[in-house]
Parts: sequence; structure tokens; C-alpha cells
Amino acid sequence: MNKDTINIHSEILEVLEDKASFDTKINVAKNPSTPVRLLELLANTEGETIRMEVAKNPSTSVDILKVLINDKDHYVKENVCRNPNVPMELIELLIKNSTSHNRYDYASDNTYPVKLLELLVNDKDISVRTQLAINSSTSIDILKTLINDKEKQIQIIALKSLLKHSKTKTEKTLVLLSYPKVSLLYK
Repeated sequence: MNKDTINIHSEILEVLEDKASFDTKINVAKNPSTPVRLLELLANTEGETIRMEVAKNPSTSVDILKVLINDKDHYVKENVCRNPNVPMELIELLIKNSTSHNRYDYASDNTYPVKLLELLVNDKDISVRTQLAINSSTSIDILKTLINDKEKQIQIIALKSLLKHSKTKTEKTLVLLSYPKVSLLYK
């Protein structure tokens, strides 16, 4: 065993014996080599920072993520959505139970997965859809949907964002020709 492996095993033992420091618990919670059973224990701790790390850990099981999506702390819930293994049903649950302020934050943040952003494309709140059109991580497919939004300002912003994705002058011209009604508003 190398030194790192020995450290991981001693940290795990400390957590199991409930003698671990806060920093040790954080390190164990974010370590992808941490066993699922231990992640389950850490998911039930008092510290929201520890639960946030468990939520992001790619080794966290879907069962644990299902518990954490209902956490009292908003940031823990957000980190469930950052987990690469999160099922779509949990992202849908988060969006459904979020305030417009939270959905605005999701739409603004370029670190959320595309599948979360896709759920916001028809949001009832105009500010959420506007932020989605502005977000540099918003996919071209979502921008194409937003170009057909009922709100003219969102159509224009989506067109501008789509033009930013276009690399050549020819691509930009094709975008403008593809959306003539919005292009007229843009000029």
C-alpha cells in the first residue's frame, strides 16, 4: 500500500468511529474511492458542506442522491444536479420545487448540465428564460427554441447568443437568414 491509500483508510476509519475532524469528513466525502456505505453515513451528517460534497461525489449512489435532493439546504440540492450520475427525475424534481429566484440562478450558471438547462426553456418566468438565452453554456438547440419564444427580447438575445456560437461570417449569415423575423428585430 502506498502512503495515499493508507491515509484514505485511516480517514475512513476515523469517520466510522465518529472521531474525524470536519476537514477529514470533507476529504472523505469528496473522494471518489470512498465506499458507498460511508457516503451514506456522511449524507446524514449535520454539516451541509459535507452533504454538498457527498452530493457531488461520482461514487454516490442514486439512492443517496434521492435523499439529498430533499435536503433542507438549497446548496446540497444544487450539488445533486452537478453529480454526473444524477437521474433526470431528480433534476425535474428540483426544478419543480424551486423558486423563480433559484431557477434564475440555475439558468445563469454555466456549470449545470444541459439536461437541467433544457427544463428551463419553457419556464413561466421571463427572467429565467432571459438568463438561459444569455448563458454561454446554453446549447444551440435550446437557443433555437428560445429564438421562437413569445417574448421579443428573449428572441433577440437568443439570436445574439447563437451568432456568438457561429465561427465564420458565412455561419453568421446563415443564422440570420434562418430567422428573418428575429433578424429584423436585431438590426
